[in-house]
Amino acid sequence: VKYKVPTDFWRNIDHAETDVHLGRGRNMEGEGKQRDQLKNEDFWRAVLKFEDSCTKRRTMEEAIRHYDGLDDDAPVVIPAPGVPEKMLELSEDEVEQMISMRE
Repeated sequence: VKYKVPTDFWRNIDHAETDVHLGRGRNMEGEGKQRDQLKNEDFWRAVLKFEDSCTKRRTMEEAIRHYDGLDDDAPVVIPAPGVPEKMLELSEDEVEQMISMRE
């Protein structure tokens, strides 16, 4: 498969913050072992952020459909100010309250 996620992505993306937090720098792992640096890290982080945003939006859309009694594929409008950053951390009651306050 030509367009697949490179293996260094999976080895490195989850460890980058941990390594920096532990003072090891981006290219270090464990006992001073050098590991392959993730190529195009900014690109892959943007991909992860985009996927996270899509998941939050999909969750918000599903909640609106449920609250309004709509079919699973019915189009919905996300009200201003948009999908909350912590959408996936809200309780069902908080989501229901937020949706019920739409204009």
